[in-house]
Amino acid sequence: MGNASRIISNTFYLFMDWIVLILGGYFYWVIMGKLLSPGEVGRFSTVYNIAMFLVSFASLGINIAITKLFPYYEKNGQRKKIAGSLRWAAKITSLSSIIFGIVLVVFNSSISKTIPITVNDSVLIFFMIFVTNLLYITNGYLYGLQKIKSIFLSDAALSISKILVTLPLIILGYSYLGPIYGFLAASLITLGIRYRLVPRGKGPVDKEKIWFYSIPVLVSNIGTMLINQGSIVILSILSTPISVGLFSLIFFLSSPVRMIPQLISFGTFPVMSQQSDNKDSVNRIFFHGTRYSMILAFPILATIAIFSKQIILLLASGQYLEGASIIAPLAVAYLFVGLATVFINTLYATGRVNESRNANLIAGFVNLVASMMLIPKFGLLGASLAFLVCGFSMMIYSGIKIKTSLNLAFPVRDTMKILMSLAFYLIFSYGANRFMNGNYWEITVVGGLVVYSSVLLITKFFNETDVGMINYIKSRFPKFTHSAFDRILGLISRFSD
Repeated sequence: MGNASRIISNTFYLFMDWIVLILGGYFYWVIMGKLLSPGEVGRFSTVYNIAMFLVSFASLGINIAITKLFPYYEKNGQRKKIAGSLRWAAKITSLSSIIFGIVLVVFNSSISKTIPITVNDSVLIFFMIFVTNLLYITNGYLYGLQKIKSIFLSDAALSISKILVTLPLIILGYSYLGPIYGFLAASLITLGIRYRLVPRGKGPVDKEKIWFYSIPVLVSNIGTMLINQGSIVILSILSTPISVGLFSLIFFLSSPVRMIPQLISFGTFPVMSQQSDNKDSVNRIFFHGTRYSMILAFPILATIAIFSKQIILLLASGQYLEGASIIAPLAVAYLFVGLATVFINTLYATGRVNESRNANLIAGFVNLVASMMLIPKFGLLGASLAFLVCGFSMMIYSGIKIKTSLNLAFPVRDTMKILMSLAFYLIFSYGANRFMNGNYWEITVVGGLVVYSSVLLITKFFNETDVGMINYIKSRFPKFTHSAFDRILGLISRFSD
């Protein structure tokens, strides 16, 4: 399979994985939004985000290091090295999780003076750290060896089981503990599935090489967690559980803007790692990855920003409408973070480990400082603005490093065409939404997407690479769908040079 086919295959299954995780997360959060109060969601979010924040340290960056090294081992036939490294990684990260759990329980009385968590919460956080670490390690193996279909299937089991456990527990009165128990049960089920997919033998371990890649990632993870969980943790300290619950739900509803660039970046990462010594190949992968990230993410951003109230009422309840005003800045911030993910993964895949680490660190500390400055004065809006400044700084820094360290080409002309198409989408959607008083907004979105696609065609955005990609995707679908693909290809050929 060639590079292009492999990337498309990886991205296809990553997209399916994203759909499963998004739908699973959608129902998971919808269940909470419909059945729990903002205060209860706030308590869950505090426990969950502390666990995810701490797991970034407890993982020691090893899960990302094996993702980088395992494609190289596989390419050179070093299968025993993969098995040995996987076994060692599981032991080290499990020990790290246990240490974090002991510290949390022993020093709970001191921690609870700053963050409102009980001893029981600390125990739950430990278990969440432990199972998440093992999920990260197995995911690193599957992802590094490009077993993306296996990731998709196991994540499907994760999403389904999480919902099936969480819903009855909330109905039975477990409150915020319901989604926590659901998360733990689903994680254990997924680990049971992945255990059958990973090698379990002994083998040599290049610890020095693993630590070489993992230590920068560990440092970088500090920034990553400050980016993803920083605002919520600061809100937990400076505000009320109700504010934390409102922000957490809106934070989730805005996240699809980031997901498109993220899945494209993750789809290209293993191939880019293997081709890191081929400048032309890296440049092509980066150019088209950035291009496709923007063309798909921009209309999602506009849709979330314009139809914020309708989306909140659809996915949650009227209790959360107070958060509608912060959706737009969060959605823009997620666009910046998504594009920065493409840039940072390119830096890491090509061996610019320190640059990728610094981008996360800078953005994380920007979010931390901005949150502490803005949240006391502006509350929820301050948290969203802090995340916006964080995302912008992350994108600018990593973009500069892409140019200065790798001298890769940005799709400038295509970006201008996308922005022009987006402007027409915004004008149409905003005007139609006002005209119909917010009713039939789904039809407005479809009409806006038709306008967006039409402007892209008129400006001759699409090229031979796009035709080749559509033909490959067509080959992966049943024959009865081919006529639809042929019509798309016919439209593109009419509006191309």
